[in-house]
Amino acid sequence: MRRKNLQVTDLIKLKAFLRTGHVINTAMHDGDYPYVVPTNYGFQFDEDGLLHLYLHGAPEGKKRDLIAKDGHVAFSIVAKAERYDTPDGELSNNGYAYQSIMGTGNASLVTDLKEKREALELILDHELGSRDESLKPADVEYTGVIRIDVTGMTAKEATKDKN
Repeated sequence: MRRKNLQVTDLIKLKAFLRTGHVINTAMHDGDYPYVVPTNYGFQFDEDGLLHLYLHGAPEGKKRDLIAKDGHVAFSIVAKAERYDTPDGELSNNGYAYQSIMGTGNASLVTDLKEKREALELILDHELGSRDESLKPADVEYTGVIRIDVTGMTAKEATKDKN
């Protein structure tokens, strides 16, 4: 990372960024050019402290086909982005405050119904603030779930006074 002064390594802050963000952009291999898809997500850290991200979607489609071929992905989450102006109303040179995470991981298609239910509950908890334990078995079975086991990530935070 070039701007080490903006790097965030504190786990409490990283978790806060993950809670604040709501859209993950996931890049997959698709021949000559990457294929990037924005989705909502859920997340959890396992007992070893490794981050797992969960995405949902249709039970079939390009995203799932690409992951089935090659599960190596990259991702980006922007937790906060806001423009600020100088005191005289002009946009400053570094006129954005932001919090972001980017990383890489190994994605896989989740087929186990218990894991799918848990993943969907994590996504609902993240997006709605509560788990929906009344998910119908047919909905769990139908919904496509992808798990990304994060292999590396970096986080940055730029504030108005540290940019």
